[in-house]
Amino acid sequence: MLRFVPSGVGLTVEKEANTLGVSKYADEGMEFLKREHNKVKDTGNMNIAPVGPDPTRLTCSSCGATIISRVERKATTKTHIIALVLCLFLCWPCVCVPYCMNSCQNADHYCPNCNAYLGTYQQ
Repeated sequence: MLRFVPSGVGLTVEKEANTLGVSKYADEGMEFLKREHNKVKDTGNMNIAPVGPDPTRLTCSSCGATIISRVERKATTKTHIIALVLCLFLCWPCVCVPYCMNSCQNADHYCPNCNAYLGTYQQ
C-alpha cells in the first residue's frame, strides 16, 4: 500500500510495504516471473517431422521407436469446395468423388505404437 505524504515542494511517497516486510515477497515474486518468462516452455510433442502423402519411415519423437507411420485421410476446405462446385454445375452424382480421392484430402501421420501425432501432408 502506498501512502502520499505532503512535503514542502511536492508529495513524497512512503512505502508501508517495506515496514510490513511485503516488498521482500514482491521482489521474490518478480524474480520468479522473470525466471518463468525466460524458460523455454515444453509444449509436448511439437517435433513434427516432414512427411509425404504415403506412410513414411521415421523415428517417433514420443516413444522413440523407428516406425512406418499410420496415415489417416481428412477432408479439407478444398474437398468441400470441389464438391460444391460439382453440385452447382449439376454434376451431383459426382459430388462424392473428391471425398474418395487422396489428392483432395490431407494425410495426417500417427505413430502405430503410441498413436502420437507426427505431422500432416497438405495437398
